[in-house]
Amino acid sequence: MDITVVEISSKMVYIARKWYSLEFDDHHRVVIKDGVKFVEGEARKGVKYDAVLVDVCDSSPLLIQPIICPIRTFLGEAFIRNTAKMISTEGLNSYAKITVVLQLTPHFSNYFNYCNIKDTGIGNMIFYCMLKRPLKEKNINVLEFVKNTPL
Repeated sequence: MDITVVEISSKMVYIARKWYSLEFDDHHRVVIKDGVKFVEGEARKGVKYDAVLVDVCDSSPLLIQPIICPIRTFLGEAFIRNTAKMISTEGLNSYAKITVVLQLTPHFSNYFNYCNIKDTGIGNMIFYCMLKRPLKEKNINVLEFVKNTPL
């Protein structure tokens, strides 16, 4: 598996390396950059990914932000369109910790042919979309999909 992590803060990468023994190699790298700008650039260059996982939350209280996961800029029309351009034909775009799935589905259906929800069973809903509807099963196992995707 080839993993590119995009993190806006080099401090978070430092913490992950120091406290969680995170290591990078030829198949696991980190890019310090704003995620929206990274996705925009990759889509413009025509780079394809088998999976794009968006896992970003706003730390502001709910009184300030009605949606904290994901951050609103990651739900904008341009970002959704760019992630659709980035994923391969069999690829997957997913959002972790999503809280407002029903309100979002119409926006994603403009770019993806199939969207669904996966309850992780630990208080986290994952919303995922694909360019092509899966042939066999309605509810694909998102974790198995990523695990079984070849390098």
